[in-house]
Amino acid sequence: MMNLAGLKEKLVDNCVGVLEDKLHALDKELALLQKSANEETKSNAGDKYETGRAMVMLEKEKLVKQKEQVFLQLKPLKSIDASKELRKVGLGAIVITSGSNYFISSGVGPVDVDEVSFLAVSAMAPITQAMLDKEEGHTFSFNGNEFKINKIC
Repeated sequence: MMNLAGLKEKLVDNCVGVLEDKLHALDKELALLQKSANEETKSNAGDKYETGRAMVMLEKEKLVKQKEQVFLQLKPLKSIDASKELRKVGLGAIVITSGSNYFISSGVGPVDVDEVSFLAVSAMAPITQAMLDKEEGHTFSFNGNEFKINKIC
């Protein structure tokens, strides 16, 4: 099916790259907001100025919270030992099932490596909880469907 050597390392790198791209985009938005706030001058319409500043502050708070969420997503990725091969479904496992391919890491979403698609999911995700601690050959149910675990590494 695929060469598993180095696959986990590529998955970690791709997931980290996606999250770092998100951080970069959020930093750009924050910089634009700050620039906008700095350029805003107080006019005769004081209420309009204060409303504008309040809206900028709310947007800034929202972006900072989004950055915090991305940092939280990076934590489990950075704790994965890519050289460790796993026998049970858990953090850091690559799980090949009869339905899809999963990388138990962080809720990054779809990630492609060597033209193979994986769904990077959090250890807390419902799909992960359904297959947690299962081994190759075991089955699990999710959303009323039965899936078989073909490979774990």
